[in-house]
Order: sequence, then C-alpha cells, then structure tokens
Amino acid sequence: MFPRFTDRTTQRRLLGAAFRTIRKRRGLAVRQTARAMGMSLRSYERFEAGDGEIKLEKLFRFAVVTNSDPLGVVVEVYLGEAGLADQCADHKPLLINALALKRFCAASPDDLRLMDPVTLIDAFSRAYEDLGDVAKKRRAIADEWLSGTPPDADPKDDDDET
Repeated sequence: MFPRFTDRTTQRRLLGAAFRTIRKRRGLAVRQTARAMGMSLRSYERFEAGDGEIKLEKLFRFAVVTNSDPLGVVVEVYLGEAGLADQCADHKPLLINALALKRFCAASPDDLRLMDPVTLIDAFSRAYEDLGDVAKKRRAIADEWLSGTPPDADPKDDDDET
C-alpha cells in the first residue's frame, strides 16, 4: 500500500535538487542562505548536497528561510517524486493539509481512528480533483485575458471571497 523508501543515494539526489531549486527560485545565494540558517558556508553546501543526516531542525529552518513547505521536501523524498517540493514551495499545500488535519482531530478527537483507508483515499482524491477543476477554470480565464479577448466575468469567482 505504501511506497517503498528510496535508497540513500536517491534520497541525497532528491534532497539536494529540492533544496537547490527552492533556494534558486527564491533568488538566494548559497552564502546568503547559509548565513540566514546560522550555518557555515561549508556546512550549508553539505546540507544542500544532501550529505550526511538531515535533521528536521535544519529542514524546518530551511523552510523558514526560503518561505517554503517543509512537508513538500519530506514527501518528495519519501515518494521519490522529483519536483514535488518545488511545486509545493509557494502555496504550501502539504502544510495546509496537515493544519486542516490538525483542526479536524482537535474538533473530533476520535473520528480519524474510525476512518478506513478507502474512505480517506476517496475524500482526498475528490478534494484534489476539485482543486484541479478550479485550476483549469482559472487557467482558461487567464488564457482568454492574455489572448486579448477578456471574458465578461471577473477572474475571481464569487465563491473565492472569504
């Protein structure tokens, strides 16, 4: 049911690529990131290369410094899914998902234990399918605007107002 753990070489490659991609996307230099994390340049270079053991404290510090989703990095390595951390960096969907789960558990402390995997798979799959539909609608609206023929509707849906 669960994916197999990736081997250590693959983990290092994925970690290094994720850290480097996020740092570069944020426009941060290696030295600047090392300083912000309170690390020597050499220690940061080893960290970014995925060398040695990566402690959660450093992963969380990196996420704070780069304003990214720490769970995106963890899940990328766990699933062996290159690029997932980068996709999650800006809007932090895995962190948001974890916070929603925390809220659910606080409101209904024993209900999660009553859920079977099929129910959870179905619920999460539907939620992500709905998000995909929203993304498609927004992309279509943006494409119309950029083509020079803007639609009559405001690009912000009525249900987006909170």
